Amino acid sequence: MSGSKIIVAALLVLAVAGFMSGRDGVHAAGTKIAWGRDPFMLEEPQDEGTAGAPKLRLMGITVGRDGSPRAVINDQMVSKGSKVGKFKVLDILPNKVIVMDTDEMTEIVLKL
Repeated sequence: MSGSKIIVAALLVLAVAGFMSGRDGVHAAGTKIAWGRDPFMLEEPQDEGTAGAPKLRLMGITVGRDGSPRAVINDQMVSKGSKVGKFKVLDILPNKVIVMDTDEMTEIVLKL
C-alpha cells in the first residue's frame, strides 16, 4: 500500500471514531455534553401546596365541541363539576383551573 493510501485510511478511521464518540453524548475532547431534559418524557409533577397534599398538575386547557371548557389535570380530562382525587373542579378559565377540597379553594395555573 502506498504512503498516501495509508494516510487517507488513517484519516478516515480518525474521522469515523470522532463521529461515533459524539453520537453518545461525549464531545470529541472527551467532555460530557449536557443535553438537558428528554422532550419525550413527562416531567415529574411539582408540589402545589403542603407536603401531605396531593399533587395537581394542570397540563392543558381546551374547549370541547359543545363549547364547554375542558382541562387536563394529572393526565385526566376534566370539566366543571368533575373530580380529580379529592378535589372538585369549580371553574376552568383560559389560564387556570379552580378546584375545591373539602374546605379549601385552590387555583392551578397553567405553566407554559
